[in-house]
Amino acid sequence: MGSEEFDRIEAFIDGKLSDDELKEFMERLEVDEKLREKLEAHKAARLVAESLAEHDLRNRMKKWKAQNTGTSDKEAKGAGPKQGVVRRMISYGIAASLLAFVVGVSYLYVDSPRHASNVFAERNTGEYTLTERGTEQDMPIDLREIHQLYAAGEWESVIEASRQYQPISTDEKMTLNFLLADSKYRIGNIGAALDQYNNILETADDRWHIDRAEWKKVLIQLESEPFNQDYQIELDRIAEDTTHLYQKAAQGLKSEMRGLRFTFGRLFI
Repeated sequence: MGSEEFDRIEAFIDGKLSDDELKEFMERLEVDEKLREKLEAHKAARLVAESLAEHDLRNRMKKWKAQNTGTSDKEAKGAGPKQGVVRRMISYGIAASLLAFVVGVSYLYVDSPRHASNVFAERNTGEYTLTERGTEQDMPIDLREIHQLYAAGEWESVIEASRQYQPISTDEKMTLNFLLADSKYRIGNIGAALDQYNNILETADDRWHIDRAEWKKVLIQLESEPFNQDYQIELDRIAEDTTHLYQKAAQGLKSEMRGLRFTFGRLFI
């Protein structure tokens, strides 16, 4: 970490940035993951330093009190070099334990959301490289071409080509909507992707389409906000619905969410 960035983080924590500097720093925090990690590590280091300083102050006060309460020469001799070494070892042990605890908590604080988001993102891959139902040959040629663009990972081209295509049947419309929704998600337009899934849920009358849209939607929501209670309740609902096509997938995901990083995130983030 450069000295300038170190000073900027220090000033941010101490509330000494000007309005313009604070605005610039907050904008950087929104897009710079490494800066966020440095900030959390810096906070943890300061907490350790403050704790050690407080511990040292208490020891000094105890020593001063002992010196001013008439400790006898015999007692003073008893508190000789060996006792001093023991005290230092205890102090170092406490400091090391505190440091390990703070570093561990800081790591979990930084890593838990990232780990959780990655888990949900991994569940949201590879579902649409094949056609929804039937085969690609069953599709009208224009829709087949859009699907081929999707399979090639050309998300922007999928969105552009979809503007020119007018689906005829309900199945064509749903297939196009799913391809559009996932393409928007792939390019990072999360809001538009969620709107597309909401549109599917509002217009679909087929349980297959409804369940798939619900599953994709909750995955995107949890990837964006892994510890949002409302989104986790929706996942619970899917996991408990014996008729839902994604019940087993939801149950498997919930099983993975019992790990330490998920538990820490739910409790403290």
